[in-house]
Amino acid sequence: MSDDVRERPRVSGTVVAQFVTQLPLLKLYVPIWISCEFVWTLLGSALVLLADIARVTSTRWKRRHAVVGLIAVSGALVAIQLVLTAVEQPWWPSLGGILDWLGNWYLVLIAAWLACGAYMLHRRGKRSATTPPVPVRWVEGPDQLSVVARPAATRAPSELALQSRWNWTAITSVITAFTAIGALLFTSLSLKATEQGQVTDRYTKAIDQIGTTGNDHLETRLGGVYALERLAHDSPRDQPTIIEVLSAFIRSNAPHITSPPLRGGTCSSPAAITLDVQAALTVLGRRDTSQDSGTSIDLHQVCMAGANLTGANLVGADLSDARLTKVGLFRANLSGAELSGTYLDNAYLADAELTNAHLAVADLTRADLFKADLTNAQLDNALLTEAQLSKANLAGADLFNADLTYARFENTNLTGTNFRSAKLAGADFVGADLTNAEHDASTITKDAWKSPETIGAWW
Repeated sequence: MSDDVRERPRVSGTVVAQFVTQLPLLKLYVPIWISCEFVWTLLGSALVLLADIARVTSTRWKRRHAVVGLIAVSGALVAIQLVLTAVEQPWWPSLGGILDWLGNWYLVLIAAWLACGAYMLHRRGKRSATTPPVPVRWVEGPDQLSVVARPAATRAPSELALQSRWNWTAITSVITAFTAIGALLFTSLSLKATEQGQVTDRYTKAIDQIGTTGNDHLETRLGGVYALERLAHDSPRDQPTIIEVLSAFIRSNAPHITSPPLRGGTCSSPAAITLDVQAALTVLGRRDTSQDSGTSIDLHQVCMAGANLTGANLVGADLSDARLTKVGLFRANLSGAELSGTYLDNAYLADAELTNAHLAVADLTRADLFKADLTNAQLDNALLTEAQLSKANLAGADLFNADLTYARFENTNLTGTNFRSAKLAGADFVGADLTNAEHDASTITKDAWKSPETIGAWW
């Protein structure tokens, strides 16, 4: 067999392979092209219908202005919606979103539009057939001019009556508009199904990417993490699932605390977190929380020492018994977060939001909480030795039996704070506001600092 004959199957196979690879694009572009065709058909038929109605009602505008106005407004809204749907933009919902919002009411709106058109045609049909004008001519007689009628119209009376009763142009416009609307709705549903299929394909591919192991697949895992972030943005209803997937990815790939977890547990590996785990933390921290649907981040007993979570949104996250030593949490939002037994020693929490956070038995030794908001935070039995709490807000915080030895509270709001059984030896309360702060006989204030500006000091 010659070389040319041997090469033919390989070339044909390449062409077929290239065609197959373009099938997903065809699934996307063909419905869009069909939608554009229906858009122009609908707009054209609507314009013809409105022009004909305007011509019919020109002599009776006062009686029919409401009907014509309704049709015009409906047509304009449909046209605007179709144009905005065809143009990609983030500030206007898609046609599928509008239909989901309207539910079955969109059928009522379409029926009302068509009913108005039918009403106008009916009013047109009820007009009685008028006798066509009889043309005349002047004939000069013997004594005077006389009028002689021309022959009758050549068209049959039935044809004239039918023409006067029905406006077939308007009827055709209504039928065309109805057909275009039905086709457009069908195309919208097809596009929605196609979009969901693409979301499923993207999700499956991203899961396969983050499931790869080994250092040689680091870039693949990073691509999977960011693909899930983009998917959460494009399909908000899938964000709760993506949060759970990324949380499980972090728990599976980061070191974890060995038992016992409370102030004695160690990480299963002293190695720092990897780039893919840091990427997953970053993605979770900058998500749109309005799409969480009640799903929270679960990173309990995970070792994330040295991680960068600056500005992260971790509202309601479960970080209990986790190790966050030297973690950067500047301006992070941890409101309502579960941080019981969490290691936060030497962590940077300046300007962080910790309102209603649960920090019982947490280790905050030498943590920087400058200007942090800990309103109503639960810090009972917490370790805050040498912690920086200057200008922080601890109003209503619970520090029962907490160790605050040598902690700094300069100009701190401690209104209504519970210091029962707390250890405040050597703490600095210069300029602090201790109004209505709770304490008892077991509260240790030995060598605690205060100044004339300190309000509510009891020692």
